[in-house]
Amino acid sequence: MNLQENLILLKTTKGYSDRYVPFQDRIKDQLEKYLKLRGVVNCNYLFITLENEQLAKRQRITKYGKQ
Repeated sequence: MNLQENLILLKTTKGYSDRYVPFQDRIKDQLEKYLKLRGVVNCNYLFITLENEQLAKRQRITKYGKQ
């Protein structure tokens, strides 16, 4: 993720390639708050579990998608 240029890297997308996707300043503000709250972790994923592991797709959809 590049917060200075408002870009996030999506890995292995639909076309089996990686690509950078732009995001708005509002999202940047929220991501910065989240990263501060999450703290420093040894993980390459943005959204992680309490065990510092990648969230499963089902967790993202059912738990966070409804809010």
